[in-house]
Amino acid sequence: MRPVGFAGITPSGILSSWEGNARDLPMIELLFVACLSGEPQSCRDRSMVFTSNIGLMGCMMGAQAQLAKWAQSHPGQSISGWKCRMAGADGRAA
Repeated sequence: MRPVGFAGITPSGILSSWEGNARDLPMIELLFVACLSGEPQSCRDRSMVFTSNIGLMGCMMGAQAQLAKWAQSHPGQSISGWKCRMAGADGRAA
C-alpha cells in the first residue's frame, strides 16, 4: 500500500524528509469496515496506510475526515467501524 498524509501533508513530502529507506519507515494503518448500503451484511475490511510520524493519536484525530473523503468517493458503501493501529499488527476486524 502507498502511504498517504493528513492535513495537507503529501505522501511524497513525508517520505522525502525520511533519511532512510521508505520500506523501513514504520507505518500506521487506519483499518475500517465498508459495507454495501443496500446489503449491510456484505462487508469488507479496507485500510489506509500512513507514515508513523502522525502517530496513533494523529491517526485517531484525522480518521473521521479521511473516512468521510473515502465515503464520498465510494457512493453505495457505508463505514461500520474503524480503528488505528501499527501496520502489520495481527487481527483484521475493525
